[in-house]
Amino acid sequence: MATTKTTNDWFDELSKKLIEIIEKKKEEYGLSILVYRPGAISTRIYTKLLRVQAIQEAGENKVDESIQTTLHESLGYVLFRVWRMDELKPRSIDIDALKKCVVEIREIMIKKNHDYGEAWRHMRISDIADEALSKLVRIRTMENISKKDSVKKEELQPKIFDAIVDVYNYVIFALILIEEGADPML
Repeated sequence: MATTKTTNDWFDELSKKLIEIIEKKKEEYGLSILVYRPGAISTRIYTKLLRVQAIQEAGENKVDESIQTTLHESLGYVLFRVWRMDELKPRSIDIDALKKCVVEIREIMIKKNHDYGEAWRHMRISDIADEALSKLVRIRTMENISKKDSVKKEELQPKIFDAIVDVYNYVIFALILIEEGADPML
């Protein structure tokens, strides 16, 4: 008898795989990710998800990188952006801190997923990509405001955090749907 994975099981599996990839890339690339400022990380996520949207709209992929791979890469950047809410100028990649971020994101996902009744399971990958992009537009707008106004920055930080966590979970949901057989082009 086949067992089906729950959303929580998938979340744990995909997040664990992500941490393993980050550890491997840390060995290969060193600390290059630390060059990015928080806003630049948000832009990197935005461009990755724009790529997903562009491929879906064009109906073809001309670069040898699947939508699934692009989503995995964007998930890594999202995790770094969550971590960089507090670590503005880190000197190293703190894997334990990244794991703590995953635990916090998971707790939020469980609460929201409960309240929304796993509505994401009725969404197409393109819908999820659009939702994540919409969140990123908001994040980037709030980051721009925060750069200009330190009073607003304090007010906007929790909103930025909430939106980034939503992006992490949307990307996880898209990856789950793909793993379960959904067409990433739809």
